[in-house]
Amino acid sequence: IGTLAKTGEAKEWQVNIISGDKDLLPLVSNQVKVSLTRKGISEVDTYTPDFLLEKMEIRPDQVIDMKALMGDSSDNIPGVPGVGQKTAVKLLKQFDTLENLYDHVDEVSGKKLKEKLTTHKESAFMSKTLATIQSDSPLEVGLDEISYQGYDAKAVSTIFKELGFQSLL
Repeated sequence: IGTLAKTGEAKEWQVNIISGDKDLLPLVSNQVKVSLTRKGISEVDTYTPDFLLEKMEIRPDQVIDMKALMGDSSDNIPGVPGVGQKTAVKLLKQFDTLENLYDHVDEVSGKKLKEKLTTHKESAFMSKTLATIQSDSPLEVGLDEISYQGYDAKAVSTIFKELGFQSLL
């Protein structure tokens, strides 16, 4: 997905990704929107750079650094123990990037936090590597081949009726 999104972005296409996975938020840009489904598929939040800043108080390029700091147990990303989303966002607002945070770790307020960051520096940088979406994989399919052209409403209706998907009809 990362490679497709970045390739589409380079071609100046509007790329729309629909998923339930917040791990795709680093792909958000002016040309790449990530729509996250909530409550099954009945509610959707569409993330743009502005919406991400409003909702999470960080830019798309900071999502990976936030995850590097706070970790993600569902993806086995350790992060820095004791650093949650609020602390990670606070640190990124102050220092902008993980690298700059560690370049200025002496300026971090709070002895305990500074100690956690120092002790778990290696874990933070490994976590950043783990959280980074690869966007340079070779593509075996051309983007023109997967361009969405709409759907055949009659065919979908027939299949949904056969499968008993009444609420989706």
